[in-house]
Amino acid sequence: MYSNEYDRKMYPPMPVVELVVTGIDVPNRSAPLVAIVDSGADATFMPLRTLRRLGAKSVRKVDISGISGIRYQVDLFIVRLTIGPYELYGIRVIGDAQNRAILGRDVLNQLIVTLNGLAHVVEITQ
Repeated sequence: MYSNEYDRKMYPPMPVVELVVTGIDVPNRSAPLVAIVDSGADATFMPLRTLRRLGAKSVRKVDISGISGIRYQVDLFIVRLTIGPYELYGIRVIGDAQNRAILGRDVLNQLIVTLNGLAHVVEITQ
């Protein structure tokens, strides 16, 4: 099992996880990140500058839209994500130009995720 405390700098406190992202093309390069746990996000976003630093290559461009409904084009990358003892291979992530790390339902639906709001703890099992 993996657990992590919510980010209490935010109000209300926000569920986050510490993870490691590794590019598929250069597997010896990785970067630790703190990602927001967002069950409302369809996809997972990783900072574009981190993906470029890791030597990850864009596999294609895709159109997405946010809650505003405005569509825009982004680069899609394939990476490995490590969350505590769990490794997820071949994860498609969107390179986020605003440099946010957001763990969306595409990843969350592969795990058992418990948001313990009273204790301000995220727990993950597989």
